[in-house]
Amino acid sequence: MKNRYTIYQQEEQFHDTECIQRKRLSFFYKDITSIARDYFYKLLGDIKDKKILELGCGYGSNIVIMAKKGACVTGIDISSRRVSEANSLIERENLKANATVIKMNAENLEFPDESFDLVVGMAILHHLDLELVLPEISRVLKENGEAIFLEPLGGNPIINYYRKRTPDLRTPDEHPLVEKDFEIIYTYFDCLERKNFFLFALLQRYVLLCCKDMYQAASLRYKLDMIHNTLRRQMRFSSNFNLKRNKKEGRYKRFLKVAYFVTRQTLPMYS
Repeated sequence: MKNRYTIYQQEEQFHDTECIQRKRLSFFYKDITSIARDYFYKLLGDIKDKKILELGCGYGSNIVIMAKKGACVTGIDISSRRVSEANSLIERENLKANATVIKMNAENLEFPDESFDLVVGMAILHHLDLELVLPEISRVLKENGEAIFLEPLGGNPIINYYRKRTPDLRTPDEHPLVEKDFEIIYTYFDCLERKNFFLFALLQRYVLLCCKDMYQAASLRYKLDMIHNTLRRQMRFSSNFNLKRNKKEGRYKRFLKVAYFVTRQTLPMYS
């Protein structure tokens, strides 16, 4: 079993060097996480004059957004390269007065107790040992403080297959959060609100790639809407008239249900 120091070194090396490939694919992750990111910022609410800590802040894009909303933001990351780039971005945006990024291990925070109103992060907890980082998050939060995180989950078999096929895009010791991880979270926080996204995330990316412009995307959305409404009428018809229970009609009804579910999940991408 690896010790934590070895894991820290691997994480730092990956995010200093190999993450350049992931940065090239940032358009992919930006597309499929756009809805969740919007919800993330909605949860933040009014953050003016609040002290916020972001774990694993990366290149600092979230730091800049929160600082422009009036928050006093501190970001940490284990990667020297990312810390440097994030501070350069903060300087270019003239936000040095209320934003800074420092190199630090999230599992051993170097801040006094009750230092922050909010602790946030995007795709960071699944890199960490929850038994080490959660007590640290709890310690640095003020009384009635909140923690908000956007994390990958391990419940989608299609996305899990994609992860297995692309091991070079992640570190060996990271893993998407599963139910046993949430059980650990419950032991450190009294109240946990959870919202899931992206059952059809990879389908969304494929559809977006097929659309050359916003007009084509709007046209596709209209067609999906028509299909969706037609399926809904067909399902109502099959229920009202009690179709005979034979194998062919049973398969047809199952097909209707699956197709209806897929279109219902896909349509919000274009709303």
